[in-house]
Amino acid sequence: RVAFLEAVLRQDATFFDHQLQGRIAMILSEGALDIQNGLSDKLAMASQGIFQLIAGFGVAFYFGPILSLVIMSIVPFLVVVTYFLTTFGAEDGIMGKEAYEAGAAIVSETLSNIRTIVSLNAEIIVSKNYDSKLKSAETAAIRQGTISAFWSGALFMVMFIMYGFGFWYGSKMIAD
Repeated sequence: RVAFLEAVLRQDATFFDHQLQGRIAMILSEGALDIQNGLSDKLAMASQGIFQLIAGFGVAFYFGPILSLVIMSIVPFLVVVTYFLTTFGAEDGIMGKEAYEAGAAIVSETLSNIRTIVSLNAEIIVSKNYDSKLKSAETAAIRQGTISAFWSGALFMVMFIMYGFGFWYGSKMIAD
């Protein structure tokens, strides 16, 4: 975080003239959040997941190799749905972020020029401008939520089909 702040402060004045107001603060906060998320307990969780995967396959193939192979035939569908969930779920977040940045620029400019805004009785105009920026952010959030909900539902559908198929085939194996 400190290195990023020092890099921003080393920029010349023309760099800040070409940036939207509020954008530098947003970049700083996003960078700090990315660093925090990147340095958290991801390594421990990844190694735990890998060992759970290996142990799960080992136990499944030891106790029921045929049933495990039958259930594994559905895994490609699970992979495809998970791919679409991660791809399309994160795609629209950029549009919402840009709309929030535009709204933050309006707020920052308004607060820095509050005397001028009040003297011109332009509070309503600025408020409407801010609301219009929030409408585009709301539209992007609704679209992203709808897409994420669809693919999450598809993921659970494939998982429950996989469970049902496994129970059905396991009962057929026992009956035979």
